[in-house]
Amino acid sequence: MIRRHYREGQELDVAGLNKITVLLDRSETGFTEIGWNRWRAKLCGPPHRHDDKEQVFYVTSGRGIVKVGKEEFAVRPGQVVYIPAGAEHQTITDDEELSYLLFNYFLDPRKEGHATFADHIAKVKEIRRRQAETGRVDVEEMPTLQPGIPARAAKWIYGLEDPARPEAETGTALLDRRETAGFDLLLITLAAANERAEADREDREESLFILSGEGSVGVPDESSAVAPGDLVFLPRGEAYVARAGISGLRYLCFRSHWPAQHDGRSVIK
Repeated sequence: MIRRHYREGQELDVAGLNKITVLLDRSETGFTEIGWNRWRAKLCGPPHRHDDKEQVFYVTSGRGIVKVGKEEFAVRPGQVVYIPAGAEHQTITDDEELSYLLFNYFLDPRKEGHATFADHIAKVKEIRRRQAETGRVDVEEMPTLQPGIPARAAKWIYGLEDPARPEAETGTALLDRRETAGFDLLLITLAAANERAEADREDREESLFILSGEGSVGVPDESSAVAPGDLVFLPRGEAYVARAGISGLRYLCFRSHWPAQHDGRSVIK
């Protein structure tokens, strides 16, 4: 089990366009990577695509536009956008910085051929700079490792803090793997002193991001208190229990499923 706060970690500068704080590195997981991405104000970011991973953005601050293909999503804190693999996308900011949690799900255990998040940024940052300057995605994209990407639709998800948002006492599926290449995104709400146990996890690894309340997450040999802004990573197969404190507990659960063709454990670092 790994627990980290989303504002703490290695900071990567992407050609002066945006900064990414690494929360969960690809070197630590099978198919998951998570960062906190901050785009500077008044920016038309680089149009680009990722053929070997899917992404989810959870907006933490600021306002702007996320373009995915021909669609434009006006975003603000508490909203979620799904970016399918192979989809051209772009982040556009207004008068303030726009930040979001960036969840990556890799379609292949080679993870774009880059050993770490830092290695990936070092190899693409100049490409991103040229993409931002020219407004074109095809200025020397990295070669794909994953041919034949299936066509999937982008998705904007209602703001999680909206008063009209559907409530659920346990879990609400925001995305499931019928819509994605292999991950689920759940919104979990636990009332005070309640708990949620996850035991049969041979097919997935999970990342929990705490939105509100307080409580703990425990595995058989370890338990950790959690509060808003904490990220907890649970490796594949490790049973755990999330327990709510007196104010309840609410969190996003990002589940990365093991593709059938990669059912060995060798990709776990």
